[in-house]
Amino acid sequence: MAQPPFRLPDSIPGAEAAGMPSALTEQIPTQPEPAPAARYATTGHPEFDPRTGALRERTFPAIAGAALRDPRDATRMARVRLMKGIDFVYSRFLNMGVEQAMAHEVLSQAVQVGPAQMPDLWVLLHRACRVLDVRAPDLFVGHSEAAAQTVGHERPFILVDTGTLDLLDDDELVFVLGREVGHILLGHVTYKMLARSIGVIGEAVGNFTLNVGAMVTTGLEAPLRDWDQFSEFSADRAGLLAVQRREVAINALLQLAGGGHRFGGSLDATAFIEQGRRALTGERPAGARLSAIVRSLQAGAPILAARAAALSDWHAGDEYRALLRGVYPRRAI
Repeated sequence: MAQPPFRLPDSIPGAEAAGMPSALTEQIPTQPEPAPAARYATTGHPEFDPRTGALRERTFPAIAGAALRDPRDATRMARVRLMKGIDFVYSRFLNMGVEQAMAHEVLSQAVQVGPAQMPDLWVLLHRACRVLDVRAPDLFVGHSEAAAQTVGHERPFILVDTGTLDLLDDDELVFVLGREVGHILLGHVTYKMLARSIGVIGEAVGNFTLNVGAMVTTGLEAPLRDWDQFSEFSADRAGLLAVQRREVAINALLQLAGGGHRFGGSLDATAFIEQGRRALTGERPAGARLSAIVRSLQAGAPILAARAAALSDWHAGDEYRALLRGVYPRRAI
């Protein structure tokens, strides 16, 4: 059953933008305004109230994961689900208690974000959740190998690395948090946990199944790792909807790929997207296993340039414009 949407309280500090000077307000004509959806589709930028200057965020009520799923994600997940043994490993994985162990570990050593703990970051998470019309998961800040990751099956939670907070501005963090919420909406989370720990899981399950589990997971590892990388294409779409500005989304990916204090100011988004196009159209390494090994070695920076190019193309396409008009598949409420 779908969870009710989260509504951001009006009293949260920082939730409203500053108003425009009165001198400018008086010069604005009183003629009827175009519909926000139409103006957004034309300009490609968020809408602002011409009288107050407040940001008018577009929201996507009851949006379904299917509205965001990239074909590269969908085709690879379809192959994984058809593979012999995946249901066996999936069920065994859930029964191992990994989610509970991870939740306890994070609760023990990370900082849980809330209205009284890093409230500004808490507001950014709820901003992304309001746009995507989902209940906000628990959010933690700590030291992690990934910039941000979501863990859990029954009750997913997000863990953001402290370095990510220092690297990105508020809008870029909304993109990152929107991506993680997107993983939840798309049903990615358990499969991603499985993909990133499949080798260890195979050994653990094998100890209880006369090594049958280990033999099964050997055949699943490459397809799962391959899908894991391309699932990020779909999550990026959720992040873009959350922040609603292409330049912010692309710059967040660029900063995560190669940002920093010394040369971060000289990064070029256009060159990064072009680099990503070459990666998307270039020749892939031969063999699924080799491809999986290569990706596992660079798991800290998952095909970010290619993702920037793919997201830019989606932003320019008809599917994205249809979303802005409110034309998209919806989940049952």
